[in-house]
Amino acid sequence: MGSQEASSGDSLARVSAAEPWSLATFENIKLASIAMSIPRISKEVARRYVLGRQGLWPGRRWTEKDGTAQALRYIECVQMNPLNVIARSHDLALWGRVVNYQPDHLETLMYRDRQFFDYGSHQHIYPMSELPYWRVVMPRKGKEARWANFAKQHRALLEEVGCVWNANADAWTKLARAGYDVYRDYLNPPAFVDMLPDIEGLLGVDLGCGEGHNNEALAL
Repeated sequence: MGSQEASSGDSLARVSAAEPWSLATFENIKLASIAMSIPRISKEVARRYVLGRQGLWPGRRWTEKDGTAQALRYIECVQMNPLNVIARSHDLALWGRVVNYQPDHLETLMYRDRQFFDYGSHQHIYPMSELPYWRVVMPRKGKEARWANFAKQHRALLEEVGCVWNANADAWTKLARAGYDVYRDYLNPPAFVDMLPDIEGLLGVDLGCGEGHNNEALAL
């Protein structure tokens, strides 16, 4: 019957018909089949594909509010960051992809039209059509075994941290209100307030770190 050949790249695996095929032989044949089925593209095409999927090639191809929505859906997610040095990072990302982009475009799309939502420890923007799928993921985060195991193994440590945190609250509040927390006064909350939509006439609750500073600032 002769011999049969399987190639992967420039290598040849020769198998005698009189000998049983080994696992390595089947692996060589599988690799040869994969190599034959994978299309080859140039590095230039690969670069253009990656940049194109990110909306960075061949230049800005979306325009204004509708273009902002198209860009967000096409590049799939954009990380939000309220810190504003030159501009907020998500505004910079969209400005580099959308002609005549304005921050109000994103604000309207997210908080008035409700076409997008933000989620995650790094606050990424996703299309609202993906929310049903993320709802499956969201409850899992709070039930991950690593958090329950950590709490079980370090219960005394967590109780100690809680006591120190509570004991420090009054001192921190006094220092913060006296102007010693420069990040709060000049960076984080101002950027947070700046990115809010129109909230006149609404009720709010300040949940998280602090002593209600955000609510006090918004009520003025």
